[in-house]
Amino acid sequence: MRPIQRPLLALALATASTVGVTAAVAHPGTTLRDALAAFEEFAFGPVPGQRVEKEFEVTTKLDLDSASLVVDGEYEDVPIEMSTRTISQLSVRDEYAEVGGGRPLRIERQYISVGARATADSRTPTLGGGDIEVEHASALEGRGVRFQWDPATTAYTRRFSDETSEPDDEERALLDGLDEDLDLRGWLPGDSVDEGDRWLVEPAVLRAALRPGGDLGLAPTDAAAAERLGAFDRSGGLAGLLGTPTGTIEGKLLHVRGPAGARVATMEFTIDVRFFAELSGESWPAFVDPAPPGDEEVKVTVSSTELDALADRGVATLVWDVDGGRFVSFDLDLTLDLRATQDLVLSLGEEKAPVRMELSWTLAQRLEAASKAL
Repeated sequence: MRPIQRPLLALALATASTVGVTAAVAHPGTTLRDALAAFEEFAFGPVPGQRVEKEFEVTTKLDLDSASLVVDGEYEDVPIEMSTRTISQLSVRDEYAEVGGGRPLRIERQYISVGARATADSRTPTLGGGDIEVEHASALEGRGVRFQWDPATTAYTRRFSDETSEPDDEERALLDGLDEDLDLRGWLPGDSVDEGDRWLVEPAVLRAALRPGGDLGLAPTDAAAAERLGAFDRSGGLAGLLGTPTGTIEGKLLHVRGPAGARVATMEFTIDVRFFAELSGESWPAFVDPAPPGDEEVKVTVSSTELDALADRGVATLVWDVDGGRFVSFDLDLTLDLRATQDLVLSLGEEKAPVRMELSWTLAQRLEAASKAL
C-alpha cells in the first residue's frame, strides 16, 4: 500500500471494523487494504541527479472583432481587419542537482532552443494590407542557467552556468525575468485523491503556464518589420501583460493506469477565469494610429491601456508520472473575450485632442508541453 497521510491512516485503523463492514456492503469482496489503496497522492519528486528534457509550444491567435474611436463623445467605427498569430517555442534540459521539500533546490538548466514567430494579416488605414512576419530570438539559446533555492528569501537565485564575473545590466535583466518552474507542480492536488475526485488550483498557475520559463528575452531579428506590427507583436506572450487571473480552476482525477513503478495519472481541468490589467502608456503602443495616413505632423501619445479578458472556454489535460514524480505531457486550450480600451492624445503643434479607442477581440491560446527522462 502506498503511504497515505497520517491523520487518514489513524482514522482508518481506529475504525477498521466499521470501515471494513461498510466497504464489504458497498463493494462485496473489497477489503480495507483495497479501499485505502485506491487513494493516490501525487507529488513532484525526481531523484537528485536526474536529467529531463522539456519542450513547450504556445500558440496565441488574436482576431479583431470590432474597433471604434470616441472623439468628443461621438463614436466612429474604424475600418480594421486584423488577425495575428504568434508561436513561441522553448526547449530545455534540466538536471535536478538537489531536491527537497517538494521542490528542486538546485537546477542546472540548459536552454537548447528559444524562439518565436509572429505574423499578422492586416487591413488597416496605417498598416495597409498584406502579411507581416517577424522572427524572434533570445540570447539564452545555447546557454546554461543555475537556479538555486534560497531559504532565507524563499526564492530562487539565478546565475549563468559559465559565469566568471558579475553579469552586466543586460544579462542581469535577462536572468531576473526567468522562471524556475517548468514542472507544472502547481496543478497537482494538495491531498490524496481517488478517481473522480476534484480539487481547486490557484489561478496564478495559469499565467505561468501560458508563459513557460518567464520572460525569455525574445527580441525581433528584423526591427523594421517589428515596428510595423507594433502593439500586435506579442512574442513574449499576452500572459505577461494580462497579469494574474481571478476565478476558478477545477481539477479532476480521471484515472491511474500502468503497472507498479510505471503508473501514469490523467487529470483534466476546467478553467473559468478573468484577466484584468491597467497599463501605462509605455507598456503598449497604440493599436491603430488614428492620425491621417501620411500626416507625419500629427503625433499620437498613449496615456493608458486597459485590458479585460473573460474566459469563454478553458480546458486542460495533465498526464503525470506517478512514480517518477514529473509531468509527461500537458495540453491547455483557452479562449478569451478580450476588451481593450486605450486613451490617446493627438497633437498637432500646440493643439491637443483626447481620443479613446475601444476594441473587441477573440483571443485563443494553446499550450502543448512534453517531457522525457534521460
